[in-house]
Amino acid sequence: MEMEEILSLLRRPRPLSPDERARHFQIEVQGWKNGDEVEIGGFFIARKPPYAPDDAAYYLLSPLPQGELKEWRKPKIYVVLKITESSRVDAVQSGTYVRVKGIADAYRWGTLRMLHVISMRKEEYSDYWKGFREYALTGEEIEELFSSTIEAPYDMMKGLVYSFLNAPTLIGSNLTWSEGTTFSTIKDGSEVYSAWEALKYIYSILPPEMRLRKERWGWTTDEFLDLDFRLRDPNEGTKYYVPSRKEMLVREIPAPSWARKYFIEKSATFLTPRAVLRANDGVARLSEVPFILSERIAYERNRELEQLAPNLIATLFVAEQRVPSLNLAELEGYRRRFETFLAKNRREYGEIFEAMKIRGMVFETGLRYQLGARLLGSMARFKGRLTRPLVSDVILVLQEILDLWVNELPERERATLLRTYRHYAGRDRRLSVALSIFTDIEATSSDGTVQRTEFLRALREYGFTERTAREIIEHFIAKGYLYEPIAGKLRLVR
Repeated sequence: MEMEEILSLLRRPRPLSPDERARHFQIEVQGWKNGDEVEIGGFFIARKPPYAPDDAAYYLLSPLPQGELKEWRKPKIYVVLKITESSRVDAVQSGTYVRVKGIADAYRWGTLRMLHVISMRKEEYSDYWKGFREYALTGEEIEELFSSTIEAPYDMMKGLVYSFLNAPTLIGSNLTWSEGTTFSTIKDGSEVYSAWEALKYIYSILPPEMRLRKERWGWTTDEFLDLDFRLRDPNEGTKYYVPSRKEMLVREIPAPSWARKYFIEKSATFLTPRAVLRANDGVARLSEVPFILSERIAYERNRELEQLAPNLIATLFVAEQRVPSLNLAELEGYRRRFETFLAKNRREYGEIFEAMKIRGMVFETGLRYQLGARLLGSMARFKGRLTRPLVSDVILVLQEILDLWVNELPERERATLLRTYRHYAGRDRRLSVALSIFTDIEATSSDGTVQRTEFLRALREYGFTERTAREIIEHFIAKGYLYEPIAGKLRLVR
């Protein structure tokens, strides 16, 4: 074996398996001395341990959450919690992740350790994973894991990685979305089912708590303690969803009725192919990366990815902590580049691009601007921080997606789209282009107004003369399309 291969293996991250996490918990507990005041995190189990006395309430603390505890076949590890009237305890359900402070002691049965609880407070499921930040993967390691599992075009693969890391909250947005994203791969042919199979595999390796499910409670059994546990799913944050049946891929929202609110609110990450190719498809319209498939997707089982799935989850929550939000008002560089992107493609693609930008279509300007900002945030999480070159990367991805839509949209759909646009835009091509330029600028404005000078400059950059540009502005005001609430600022009349 070459020295480089040996060094590469040594650099591989250690899998954050259930065994590894239980071992961390056990080592910490074994280090306690009776009488020490200690603090530890774990998952609360509202069941009495064997031979519990009647002098207090006795419960258990587990190092693993509900889903993994159920699947773990080795002898379970617990700490006994003794709760009295003097204990300060948050109201929690069985299965919740908690931090417990107490006095260490031995338990009267077996080798179990016990805490005389001083306080117990509820914490987020994400806090559990953040405690393993040293196991988090780098962006390059994540990309390598995905690319060695799924054979797909490079930009589409990167889009999947970005989607997996979710999107920061957008401060200043008029949309109340959570951090979930939508990764859609679209083709009205057999190619889409190959993508669905690949994404189902990715979904299958996630911890049970990270999968979007209707049922929030589950049962598990400990044969050694002879106890049944009813535990609640501790994760109230972002989850992942892949359609369970291929018939769902043609639904307006490819999910059961109970899951639709998660899609609309982006409170879950939807990795969903679409067996539909329409410019007004609702999934494509709300997707940060609505890629059109140009070829079949292949995948193969990847043992390393399966082992490192918990590391991916730790990476996700650590990345969210690094880039928790983005302020739209502070993304001036992105706004300028986005407006340049619109102007470039208006010249290059003409009517078909204008048609894709109207309300309800895949490139609806205001919506795509904010989805692009979310993509920028996902990239920042991938890199660890927001940097200026990432804005260029976002524009490149948007351009790749647009090129695919312009070139792959079936002729029948293209004709329908153009008819819709011409009805919307009216007969005067010059005025419709000018109004489109205004709405593009307005869509990226933080307060919904457009500086008169900014609109004038954009019209001139498109090719209108100074005189014609001024006449168009006055025409829009006179006809009631625009009004001037403050001198020098224009707003669209809706």
